[in-house]
Amino acid sequence: LYVESEHNIGGIQLSFDTDFEYQLSNNLTTVESLDFIKNDNRSLMLYSFNNTIIANSKTRLLTRTGNSKGVYEDKIIVGTINGEKLKGILKSSDIKNQEFELFNLYPNPSDGLINLEYFLPTQMDVVNLNIYDMQGRLVWSQELGKSSGIISNQLNLNKLSLGNYILSIHAYDKDELKHIANKRLILK
Repeated sequence: LYVESEHNIGGIQLSFDTDFEYQLSNNLTTVESLDFIKNDNRSLMLYSFNNTIIANSKTRLLTRTGNSKGVYEDKIIVGTINGEKLKGILKSSDIKNQEFELFNLYPNPSDGLINLEYFLPTQMDVVNLNIYDMQGRLVWSQELGKSSGIISNQLNLNKLSLGNYILSIHAYDKDELKHIANKRLILK
């Protein structure tokens, strides 16, 4: 689920079925959140007491991880950091229709310990993570989980020198490259 706005959004409330399962986007770690059930609806509130901007462009809020229905669009409340009510544009996509996506690589810059989150639409035969230096040399490699869905890994890259790197994930099915994603990684 995404929210899109030209204004500085400081608060959002969404309502959905009580069985709605989701993973909150990591770009929202600096805002407060409250998840509660009332009148057979589950609600999620995202807000900030210190004027932290939740979004001011197209921003991912969460990814649905279960098979439940979507958000009740008539129960969306959005406000600016100054408390003015907005009519945000909410976009959603069914996770089953998504392609491979590298969700998060954090913290970045990192001191060597990083968290990696990605989504595989189907189970693969092999998923490799490769890290290249800025001259294109392979400096680190690891095989990752092959199962489908949202996958989280914690990587210890303390053996790498300080600097800039390219992290690349390659997913293969029946010896054919199906998915590839790259992100820049900074070790400080």
